[in-house]
Formats: sequence, C-alpha cells, structure tokens
Amino acid sequence: MALCLYEENGRFRVYDEETKRSSPAAENIEDLLKTLDRNRDLRLYIGNDAFSMRKTVLPDFDRDKMKEILPFEMEGLFLSPSSALVFDFYPLRPGEKGTECLVFALKKETAEKYIAPFVKAGLNIVSLSPAWDDRLSEYGLNEGVFYKTALNLVPEGLTGEKKKRKAMDVYQTAFIYAIAVLLVFMTGLSFRYYLILKKEAGIKKEVSAAYAGLFPGQKMPPDLFYGVQSKLVELKQNFRVFKGIEVLGILKSVSESSREGVRVKEINMDGNKTTLKGEGPDYSAVEQFRSNLKKSFGNVQLLETRNMPEGKSGFAIEVTVNE
Repeated sequence: MALCLYEENGRFRVYDEETKRSSPAAENIEDLLKTLDRNRDLRLYIGNDAFSMRKTVLPDFDRDKMKEILPFEMEGLFLSPSSALVFDFYPLRPGEKGTECLVFALKKETAEKYIAPFVKAGLNIVSLSPAWDDRLSEYGLNEGVFYKTALNLVPEGLTGEKKKRKAMDVYQTAFIYAIAVLLVFMTGLSFRYYLILKKEAGIKKEVSAAYAGLFPGQKMPPDLFYGVQSKLVELKQNFRVFKGIEVLGILKSVSESSREGVRVKEINMDGNKTTLKGEGPDYSAVEQFRSNLKKSFGNVQLLETRNMPEGKSGFAIEVTVNE
C-alpha cells in the first residue's frame, strides 16, 4: 500500500494506508523527504486552488480512452491551451448524451513543481490528485467516495521511478555477478599458472640433474633448455651414424653377414661411414661377407685385402649407412 501525502496550509501530512496512521505535518519539504521510505509508492494530494474545474458532459468511453481524448474535448474551455495542461475527470451522474463529469485541469509546470523534489530524491510518485475541499460538495461529491476515485494528474514521464530503480538494481546486480564470475575465472587462471610454474620448476630440476650427469664438470648454461638442445644438435652432427639405425643394429647386420671363419676385429665410425677391419679363411670368404653386407647397407666398398699367414686373407671394408 501507498503513503498518502496531504497538503495542508503549505505543509504535508503523511498517512500510511498500511498502518492506517497519520504523522504530524513536516515543517518543510526537506524534512519530509528524510522521513519517507524510498521503497514505498507515494500518492500526492495538493490544494484545490491549484486546479481549474469545469462541469461538462463526456462521451461514454472507458476511462483510459476518455483520458486520451480529454485534451481535445477541453480545447478552448480553459484559459491555458490543452498542451500546457494535465486533465482528469470525476463522473457525477449519467446524462442523456453521455456522462456528466467534473473535469480537473492542472498546469504542467505546477505539477512538475510539486513532483520534482520527490523525483529528485528517487521517490516513486504514482498519482497527483486534488485534496478534498468543502466546495466540492456543491457538485454533489462525497469526501470518502472522492478519495476512492483514482484521479491522477501526473504529467507523462514523471512516474515510474520505482521501475527505474528496479532496472538500475538489476543492472547493478548483473554487474556484480559479472565481476564475481571474472574474479573466479582469474583465480582459476592464476592457480593453473601456479601449477604450470611449479611443474616447470620440477622439469628444470630434472633436466639440470640429467645435464650434470651427461656432461660432468661442464658449467650449467644460463638457458638450460637451449643448452641441452645445442648439445643434442652437436651429438647429432658428430654421430650421424645413429640416425635411422642403432649401433646394435650395425653389429647385428655384421653378425648376420659373417660366414664361418670371418672375424671382424675392429669397427671405426665416422659420421655415416663405418670401417670394418678383420680376417677370413680366404679371399672368397671375404668377398661373400661383403656381398652379404650389401643387404643391410646402402654402399659397401672393399678398401683393401692382404695375405696373412696360414693362407688367411685380411680385409678392410667401408659401409655407408643410409640417412
């Protein structure tokens, strides 16, 4: 229910429709505004002298439709033009050509003067109506019935502060939720970043230990990962024989190619070339050994052969590993 503000001798008395109690009239508008609950609707009743009145017959339209056409119906019947006035009407009695009504007119600038302090304070004015005056009884009006009639002369655009506040509250709440979600998201990112840093520190520690084990006595490079990468490139360039085939693979190929009596005594590796030195029972056995090596290596060359005691044949064979 609303709070009703009645203008009495330039001051306002507050009547609470919910508690059915009245409070003493405030000395001034500033004191009044301090006592009002901004979450309550306000009905403002001002002195009858602020209004102009005219009794007339209006068509039997519904109230909303009638209020729309009232400015056109009243044009020229008041001193001010209809565009400068706010209208409402009170039905008196049925007539032959419509309903006899008492039309109230209020200057918009007067209405705005009364309403402005409340709107500025963020209060929600739902209606502006004439307060009861004994002169109204001359038109056959009753005070109790008069106050139950929903007269409202608030100019368009000066109501709805409550809706505006609710909309603003919604925006503020949405903004707060957005900030909260963003904070949660940022907290999650920060935690994940912390875990990544922790994991990186663990990996760096393990790489440092591996580097120290692989290259003992060498100074730890400033950029550990770049240093390890450089070492791997260096190893690859110096030991290209390891690309595509392992040392055990070479030994396996030599073993599979050997015939009975052929012995490899020395293996020298230089890049992708490997030199095998050894001896066989005779030259034909060495030649067969070379032929068998061709099954495993791209290029096999017999570098030298030499006669050895007991009819044996020494050899030096160079094999090229396919890259």
